[in-house]
Amino acid sequence: MGPWVGECHLACKLGELRTRPTHLDLSGITYVDAEGVGLLRRLRDEGVRIPMCSSFVAELLKGEERT
Repeated sequence: MGPWVGECHLACKLGELRTRPTHLDLSGITYVDAEGVGLLRRLRDEGVRIPMCSSFVAELLKGEERT
């Protein structure tokens, strides 16, 4: 995600203006760097839903599941 982290964060923040939750479809993403994992965890913790992602990305996101 490297250079796309800022763009993704901005898009999700703009999505907060909607009445429905923001969903990210990461099914086409095969690799996420450390910065991207941090962003995705923060977004998840802020209520962004990530229903579709590879098993690799899902494992990366499990590192700090919110309770």
